[in-house]
Amino acid sequence: MFESLKNKDVRTFLQQTLTKDCYKSIEPPESLKNNYYLEKNFAFFIAIDAIVKFEQVINDNNLIDEYIEQLKRIFKKFTNYNDIKKGIYLFLEKALSEKLDISGKSPEEKRAQLLYYVYDKYIVNGYFYFGFCSNYTNEITCLGLRKENFILDERLEKINQIISKVGTENLFKRENTGITDNVIVAIYFALLSPSYISDLSTSSYLKSKKYNKDCLFSKNLDEIRNNLLTLSKEKRLNNKDTSDVINNFVETYSSDKVNNTKPCIALIKRSTILKNELKDIQEIINNKDESIASSLSLIMESRYNSYELENDIAPSEIRIIELPKYSEFLLGLSNFAIVNKNIDIVQDDFKISEEDIIKNKEINAYGAVSVAIVGSILIIAGLIISVILKLT
Repeated sequence: MFESLKNKDVRTFLQQTLTKDCYKSIEPPESLKNNYYLEKNFAFFIAIDAIVKFEQVINDNNLIDEYIEQLKRIFKKFTNYNDIKKGIYLFLEKALSEKLDISGKSPEEKRAQLLYYVYDKYIVNGYFYFGFCSNYTNEITCLGLRKENFILDERLEKINQIISKVGTENLFKRENTGITDNVIVAIYFALLSPSYISDLSTSSYLKSKKYNKDCLFSKNLDEIRNNLLTLSKEKRLNNKDTSDVINNFVETYSSDKVNNTKPCIALIKRSTILKNELKDIQEIINNKDESIASSLSLIMESRYNSYELENDIAPSEIRIIELPKYSEFLLGLSNFAIVNKNIDIVQDDFKISEEDIIKNKEINAYGAVSVAIVGSILIIAGLIISVILKLT
């Protein structure tokens, strides 16, 4: 998984979606226009989602270059998100037809074979994702993913207490662990992790033009500190409270070595959480009034933007992918690294115990999916089936 990101043409394309003006004209859905990060980097997120979908169901190095060229054409030709999705699924249909060699078969046989194949690859043997930063690889490796609330770092609790006195409750949140079947959501949170960074990004005060929003992806401490200083002034905190807010945040940031972290994705097999079936799959396959491309979208679009864990997930059920930093995506660096960590292999390398972690309160909400943010990107995920474009 994510191996396609090692491809030079893929890296260049992703870099261009972040830097070239021709990709800035893509219009996100209305629901995204209040989300600065997704709106600004919309082409990047839908591109990486399209690439991961290709890898899961096609996984053919001989076709990846053609796919990237097709994505470039689609992105430059259309500015509407639904039109872009239509083009992506039409190409996936074409590539799957070639891969499965279904020429000469009846339309009914072609449809059934292709859709069953994608269902098996993407749903039956597919994945849920959890976005976090590399600070927490040791903890997840040792403990897995736990369903209960995580302990918030006591320094962040102090900030919460100070800010709550002037009307902003729970600037930094404690939430149960949420995983997702949506690559966009997982990567978004991985880039904004640790979660206290994403908490800063979702607070309503950041809508003001006085705040630097880019620093929350770049993890620039000076700019984040300036944002907190501006917040303190707007909330009319006294000098001591302002100093405490800044110092507690800087201490947390420094002890976590946030500037050296990398975004990570934990892969959890859908079968692990018993989400490897679609109740309506037979209806989708049998509906001949729906085009194959449209039916692909019904299978592959997200149904669980945020799924709160019902049970803990053991380390042995998790595979961790370490991705490049945002700055590496942005610059298209040649040393674009993808680290695939199989917990069964690396677990013995970590000498941290569960008792040590709990004692030191290091399980501070390493990447819980925020319901507030997820609510703003439902249209991207295609959770509401009525939003999915009929690709006829």
